[in-house]
Formats: sequence, C-alpha cells, structure tokens
Amino acid sequence: MNVVSIVSSARRNGNTGRIAGAIEKELLSLGQKHGETVSFEKVNLYDLNLGYCRGCRACFEKGEVFCPCKDTLLTVRDKILGADALLLSSPVYVEDVSGLLKTFIDRLAFLSYRPVCAGKTALCITSSGVGSSGHAIKTMARALGIWGFHICGRHNFRAGGMLQDEYMRSRYSKKIKKIAAGFFNAVRVKKALKPSILSLIVFTVQQASWRKTKEPKMAYSRAYWKDKGLLGKGVSFYIPHRAGPVKTAAARAIGKLIALFFV
Repeated sequence: MNVVSIVSSARRNGNTGRIAGAIEKELLSLGQKHGETVSFEKVNLYDLNLGYCRGCRACFEKGEVFCPCKDTLLTVRDKILGADALLLSSPVYVEDVSGLLKTFIDRLAFLSYRPVCAGKTALCITSSGVGSSGHAIKTMARALGIWGFHICGRHNFRAGGMLQDEYMRSRYSKKIKKIAAGFFNAVRVKKALKPSILSLIVFTVQQASWRKTKEPKMAYSRAYWKDKGLLGKGVSFYIPHRAGPVKTAAARAIGKLIALFFV
C-alpha cells in the first residue's frame, strides 16, 4: 500500500503535521498487524516554492508540460499517480485551506478536465485553532472528487495554538485510530471501485459536456476523453467499477437530466 502524505502548512511540526504524522504511524501499525507493507511518500508544500497559477490556460489547451511555472509541481503529481492513496492535510485559515494548498489545487486544475485519479482513495484532514465550519475540508474534497478520487473521510481536529503530544494522545488517540483504520480498510478492499452516486453523476455530466463541446481550444482535453474511450454510450465511469446496476442507472438518469439544463 503506497500512500502520499501532503502537508500544506508553513509551520514545521505544527498541528497539521503532527496529526498527519500520527495517522501515518497508525497506518504503519495496521500494516504490520495485517501483514501488509505500507510505504509513505511525504511532501510538505512549503518546501516546493510553487508558483502561482497565471491563468494562461496552457495546461488546459496544450497540456500541463506547457505550464510557464517551471517548478516541481508535476513531480508531486507523478508521486500521486504512482500511489494507491492520498492523505491530504491543511490548517484552516479564515475558514478555508491554507494559501499553499489553494495554490497547489489551482495549479492542478487541469485534472478537473482530465481526471486521472479514479481508483485512488483520499483522506482529508484539517486542523483549526477553535471550531471550524467545515468549508476548508469541502474545498479539499470538492477538488479531489472532481479529479476522480474516492473520498473515504473528512475530519477536522480542534487543536488550539499548538497541539502538545500528550494532549493529542489523550484527546485524539481513539479518533486517530478510527480514522486510520477506515482509511486503511478503504484502500485495502478497493472501495474506490465502488463510486458513490454523486461521483457517477459527476462523471455523466462531464461526459455529456465533452461529447458536446466543439471548442477548438479544448481539443487537447477532449482528446483525452476520446482516446480513453470515455465518450462511449456504455461507459458509466472513468474506470471499470463495482457500483450496482440500479445505482449506476439512477446516477446516469440524474446526470443526463442535469446535463440537459447546464451543458
């Protein structure tokens, strides 16, 4: 089981990093218990010095390699594509994700057009000083869902100014164990192959959009859908899946109805 853990906090060993580290430790323990190797590729966005998206649309219209920001973004993208799962964590800043994570999401916007992460599982974690409205974690889940990820969990940790290890163990030990177990099980049994009805609906709407579009500047992204065989009438998701026929049929019907009004 290969997991990429991305921390989007500029504060080294801060609340977000500590919580992510505790979940990673628990996943390693679960791997040993079940005789499964769990490996981590850790990425701290603060270390990457990512450039801001310039809105040039080169990644949409010609491909991500034409992005004028020459940094390590695509290296991280490749790490994600080579993994089974993603643990994405962010502090909550003004009821949203950190600027680091927003930049990361913006720069990977081309995945919204070419969702290559289907079949992969993601866990979203936020840490806040006090309570949180949940908007930040919705930002994370919305982006990952459109990119094709199966979201197995969304959890916020109320951590105060600086979470002490002893306090984290006493207050959040059970929660961390439960979250890690759910994540581990979701990856292990490939729950991503059983997409939610929402994921199936989103696919149907996207499919209808790419079937209809004749915009020359979107030819590159449309070619992705065509070359992958995703525009065929019998195709109901990005990858072969295990969703039941009734759920699939219902999602297709709802998605087509939505597409009639918005595509």
